[in-house]
Amino acid sequence: LDGLFDDLDVETAVAAARGYGIARWDGSDAALRDAGCVLHVRTAVDRAFQARMPNCRVIARFGTGLDTVDRAAAAERGIAVVGVRDYCIPELASHTLGLAFALDRQVAGVKTGARGPDDSWQDVAARLPLPGRTTATVVGLGSVGAA
Repeated sequence: LDGLFDDLDVETAVAAARGYGIARWDGSDAALRDAGCVLHVRTAVDRAFQARMPNCRVIARFGTGLDTVDRAAAAERGIAVVGVRDYCIPELASHTLGLAFALDRQVAGVKTGARGPDDSWQDVAARLPLPGRTTATVVGLGSVGAA
């Protein structure tokens, strides 16, 4: 249905080895009617969307969460819903730490070059505790928290 990358080479090879094919969704209802499985990242696969896919037996998300899928509707239709358990673990872990450091150092408050009341990085840094004088705890026993 959608994806983060231009190619689906890996997915196509895995599907072909098992006798299946992959095609990018052209946005048509005809393509949805014929789909036995759909792969997605952001598309909301709600009850109404699922009704457009009478032959679908699997909804797979390129990701760890299943918040984009109405799982109750899928269960009623006999559609399996799966995610990619280990999807982007290093990327998620490093991005989370980067955002945490950006929040800690108040990067968003630093002047970006536009006119306005934003402080310079020196002004912001002068008000913050020195690095090493703050403590952070990662609460997470899953794959991302462990990473």
